[in-house]
Amino acid sequence: MKRVMLLMLIVLTALLAGCDSQRSGAVLVEEVWARPTPQGAQNTAFYMSIDNGTDQDDALIGVESGFCQAVELHQSFVDEEGVMGMRPLEGGRIPLPAGEEVELEPGGMHAMCLQVAGPLQEGDRVVLTLQFENTPDIRVTAEVREEEP
Repeated sequence: MKRVMLLMLIVLTALLAGCDSQRSGAVLVEEVWARPTPQGAQNTAFYMSIDNGTDQDDALIGVESGFCQAVELHQSFVDEEGVMGMRPLEGGRIPLPAGEEVELEPGGMHAMCLQVAGPLQEGDRVVLTLQFENTPDIRVTAEVREEEP
């Protein structure tokens, strides 16, 4: 009985250690989504949460999708007259500081999909390949949905 308990403890410890090592030292991308496109719209934006669980600064430097003619990394802003706009990020990159989480969200940084291949409706899915300075490319799927309150 003691041997069985000891063996179970060893297996449990190994499993927990495996979980920690799987999460630690990795870039994790979650909650990837896009808004539906209104009729005739040619563009949409992708939003997500990127957690740099490594001990090295990184950056998102590009996004590719067969659904978009081009994808640019943008920042929303409000000008001196109170009009909202967006522009490509300086240097075309989103810094991902070591050990920190960065949100791409409406009204902030986002990946702008230019010249969509067709309309996007709620429930559709779009495959993206995220490109980083130091991390190998990560392939994700964006869910098309309305913004959550």
